[in-house]
Amino acid sequence: MKNQKKFKALLFFLGVLVLAGGVFLFLNFKKTRLATNLSSSYFPAPSTPTPSVIDITANWQSCTNEEFGFFIRYPDIFSTGECQVFRLVGKESFAEQAPYIEAVFIFREENPQQLSISEWLKSQEAEQKGEILFPVTDSALKIKEKLISGRTWFSFEESENPPGFPPDGEIYWATLFKDKVFLVGLDNLKFEDYQEIVEKMISTINFLI
Repeated sequence: MKNQKKFKALLFFLGVLVLAGGVFLFLNFKKTRLATNLSSSYFPAPSTPTPSVIDITANWQSCTNEEFGFFIRYPDIFSTGECQVFRLVGKESFAEQAPYIEAVFIFREENPQQLSISEWLKSQEAEQKGEILFPVTDSALKIKEKLISGRTWFSFEESENPPGFPPDGEIYWATLFKDKVFLVGLDNLKFEDYQEIVEKMISTINFLI
């Protein structure tokens, strides 16, 4: 009889311990959760800053060519009075008969049939322009597509003989817009020296036609 009483007392004691432990664990869980919520509310995790992109063209000069129908920005290393020929500042000299300049040129040609760039380059219409000379064989011309500011440009940089214009100019970029072809070339300037800056320039072009 005494043993039964002791056993019941022991069970009661163990029950109290289990109940007390459960209450303790429950209260501790709520306290931890509350602390976590308060911490996230008052001390939010620091966000990773998004690196800012600096637009170097924002402070460039700008010009609009009403005749050719485009707007463009250009850096201070160039000067222009025509908004078509961008002369390298301080690099203009004169040969005996013809001016020798270092410049970026922009041409606009007609493309009434809206041919692809390769078809247009081989068309009689392009050949008859006279001012622009094109490679005789297809193997001499390699056309590489580039996406510059959302517009497809065609680059001839990998060509053995890029399209040229006399006396010392070469065309390295072209793009199609409606029934026009816009060509960008370098006169007496090395492509590898001016590729980056000119591609920044043409990334700012907006067509007005």
